[in-house]
Amino acid sequence: MKSAVKLWSGKTVQLIQYRGKPHTIWYEGERRVLRVAKGNNFEEQKEIAKKIDAEINQGVYISKSRTFEKVCENFDVESFSQVKRQRLDKPGRKISQGRYVELTGHIKNHLLKVKLPLGSLKNMHMKDIDAATVVQIRAELAKYLKGQTANKILNTLNRVCVFAIENGDMKTNPVRDVDPLPTESKRDDYTPTAEEVSRVIEHALPRYQPIIKIAAMTGLRVGELVSLEWGDIEENVLTVQRAAHRYLVKSTKTENGVRKLRLSQQARQTLCEWKDKAPKSKYVFPTTTGKLDSQENWRSRGLHPACVRANVKKFGWHGLRRFYINSLLDAGAPKDHVQKLVGHAVGSHVTDAHYRRIRDEDVLQDDLTVSL
Repeated sequence: MKSAVKLWSGKTVQLIQYRGKPHTIWYEGERRVLRVAKGNNFEEQKEIAKKIDAEINQGVYISKSRTFEKVCENFDVESFSQVKRQRLDKPGRKISQGRYVELTGHIKNHLLKVKLPLGSLKNMHMKDIDAATVVQIRAELAKYLKGQTANKILNTLNRVCVFAIENGDMKTNPVRDVDPLPTESKRDDYTPTAEEVSRVIEHALPRYQPIIKIAAMTGLRVGELVSLEWGDIEENVLTVQRAAHRYLVKSTKTENGVRKLRLSQQARQTLCEWKDKAPKSKYVFPTTTGKLDSQENWRSRGLHPACVRANVKKFGWHGLRRFYINSLLDAGAPKDHVQKLVGHAVGSHVTDAHYRRIRDEDVLQDDLTVSL
């Protein structure tokens, strides 16, 4: 290359001026690799050339790499194949349908929409994604998501990177070099009072009011409530026989979970009024299109916003389950009957250890004193 002018030289890579433009050049065996240099100025071009030179000599350089969007397309195909293996119980890697829905949702709704200083993540080549890029992605997610949710999406990015490594699109996984975001407590441990439950229901959107009411009046686990079908209700008796998790309907959490409970007049009226408005579906509380809904949607779109509007400390669906258990025990119901109603094993310590709540103000109301 007689017309080339050497600008910088490393162990394997050179930065040259060729035909009026800076180029990087190196050899792979006898094959010459000549590319227009990346970077907006000489210093940037030199740093990139140094990086390529170091990666080639360390044996970690990848000359060809697909874009993030293209890798995600192939990742989707492979993930769906793993769902099929799960259904047919065939050998190989497997994931559940619910996990597949979660992964594709993270990619479609978040990762492919990430905008970075140098452009969209979806257009980046996998080999160019480094730890600094992941830090930028993390920062973008943190702008509108809680740490716990953003970390789940970063975990999906981790899986995509592992897939890319296995398919030769990158050598190392940069996600593993980046710390996750700090998170809040996973469980909302607060148990609301009857007055607080009423205020939350009053401030909830109409779609979520009957869900919150029935949760408080039956003590069902949220997965049991999500998968509840109209066929499970016969006059004033509700039969619990299944539970949903990650869009999959399975048997109840334990064998004691299969049970029957009597509905109050208020609960029956709530369900009757809701049935006239509900989307057509076998499920009692489906999506607006009649499909199986998710507890995450109920919490983030229904319960927690209602708590904020009602000025009530946030609680979760388990808070309503604890409310139900404590209401029955405070009313003098036998503990073994309550355990049967909520799907606990009779005699289990779980009811007292994790569900029973005694408030200071309630104790002070009792005439429990000792005199000598």
